[in-house]
Amino acid sequence: MAAAGARRKATAATIAVVCILAVVPVQTRIDALRAKLMAERIMPTQMPLAAAASAALGGFRGLAVDILWIQSDSMLNEKQFYQLATYYSLISRLQPNFSSVWTYNMWNLAFNISAEWSQPDEKWLWIKKGIEFAKEGLEYNPQSEDLNFWTGWLYFFKIGKDRDPYFAAKLQEEEGIEPFLESYKYFKKAYDIALESGHTDVRYGSIAMLALVEHGDAVIRRTGNVPEAMQYYSMAEEGTRGLFAQYPNDGALMSLSARIRDTKARFGG
Repeated sequence: MAAAGARRKATAATIAVVCILAVVPVQTRIDALRAKLMAERIMPTQMPLAAAASAALGGFRGLAVDILWIQSDSMLNEKQFYQLATYYSLISRLQPNFSSVWTYNMWNLAFNISAEWSQPDEKWLWIKKGIEFAKEGLEYNPQSEDLNFWTGWLYFFKIGKDRDPYFAAKLQEEEGIEPFLESYKYFKKAYDIALESGHTDVRYGSIAMLALVEHGDAVIRRTGNVPEAMQYYSMAEEGTRGLFAQYPNDGALMSLSARIRDTKARFGG
């Protein structure tokens, strides 16, 4: 039991590091742009959205986007969240095919801004904004590995793994879906995209199988329906076995396989 807990903590720590690394390039770009524009004395205090949209039609598109990035970063620091959401919307429309734009802003909405509120219903409002933002980004970038992965992570971690069951209950109430099963869909899509492009990423595959296991656990907690849960454990077991054929020495897969085996044994499978 203690070993399983240690494995889960190690996995969570690894993923947290990956999350931080994912947003560093965008933040670095914003900081560099801020310094450049200040040095050239073209750092405005305010750029109206209409002016930015107009500039985007001509040769100033790049400058307009850069200014909006800088202003949105300042708004985040100053907690001007509602105005920030509007800027995020405009930036994404000026750069719709840059998946990192959608990923970075989705993360701020669902994780960083939601954490600024104290009540679950207030947090849920911003988590939903993050979900909507991610889904819109996927309409423009359906083959983005990263955006599919981080959308899955939003459902998996922010909604499914949160200690407060309020978010999962609201997702079920409003959309009729379960967070772990929804996260599996996006994780699996990220894995399939990687496979089609000529490489595989064991992270995408293993966390997709983990989502199935978590969904099975959720079924038992919610309904006590062991046979239904067993179907998802078996799906995860079969998928993990397939991943082992490509990554026979992967530690995360070994831990996941042990968890599935122990869970099925606990329920007589």
